[in-house]
Amino acid sequence: MYLASTPSPVKNLKLTQTQAGVYEASWDASPEKSVRSYVVSFGPEKGQRKEVKVTASKLGALGLKAGDVVMVKAVNARGYQGWDWTKVTVN
Repeated sequence: MYLASTPSPVKNLKLTQTQAGVYEASWDASPEKSVRSYVVSFGPEKGQRKEVKVTASKLGALGLKAGDVVMVKAVNARGYQGWDWTKVTVN
């Protein structure tokens, strides 16, 4: 059963704008012991977004503008991604 084998959605995704005007995304680290990394997708709500894999529960220096989104999923040791994105929109 795939759904039972995937990590839970990420919690408390936040964006912080630095003094330099760029955004940093952060979220609570997954409490699930099998989570090894996160997939972060960012850019326009509709259109092509960038996607990166990180091992920390944050990602900085995001060149975002109003209306852009940041979405995060956890990835477990088996390579399974969480079933749902956690999303925040830049105001």
